[in-house]
Amino acid sequence: SISQNFDTTTPMGRAAMYMTAVFGQLERENTAEQVRDNMIYLAEKGRWNGGPIPFGFDTRTELVEYRNGQGNKKVTYLVENEEESKIVKDFFEWYKAPGGSVRSVVAKANELGYKTKNGAYWSHNQVSRILQNPLYCIADEDAYNYFKNNTEVNIVDDKESYNGVNGLMYYNRRRPYKKTTRLRDESEWILSVGEHKGFIPGKLFAEIQLKLDSNKSK
Repeated sequence: SISQNFDTTTPMGRAAMYMTAVFGQLERENTAEQVRDNMIYLAEKGRWNGGPIPFGFDTRTELVEYRNGQGNKKVTYLVENEEESKIVKDFFEWYKAPGGSVRSVVAKANELGYKTKNGAYWSHNQVSRILQNPLYCIADEDAYNYFKNNTEVNIVDDKESYNGVNGLMYYNRRRPYKKTTRLRDESEWILSVGEHKGFIPGKLFAEIQLKLDSNKSK
């Protein structure tokens, strides 16, 4: 449409330009909606949708053949990084201990020389996000009961799918806002059993969430 010569000095020319712009905007919004729906579908199936690799995990990429047999596509999976997952386990245990707090966990981690994926010191926000991230939580009965009874998230898998092996994952937590994002209401969040393996027992994860909520209210 950029190459079209619209005569904007006439009513018909302006109308043609506006109609072209409207259909262009419609196509753009339809494409964005289709991409979002596809990502939500993959999230409900437990597929990791990409982005920065979470601490405690590495990635493995495989070639998967399309159903119609015409070509392959790359699929990326999360796999446990045992060195980093040990640090995550320490964070949960330290916070669970009497008097444990995010501040004390950060201080202890930095004193022991634990570093982030980027080789930096730990901050309050980074540790807090790890303690709240269900990626690490094993999908077991304790985890299911916690999310069912203490949150408003949309649990897309039935209780039988919580097999005590795989981890969990959130999707649809944030929405675009200007040049950044904002949290959606919890009732819009999607929780699914992921394809990766978890390594924090559901009982421990639930205890940490309840303690975090208690400390937050103080």
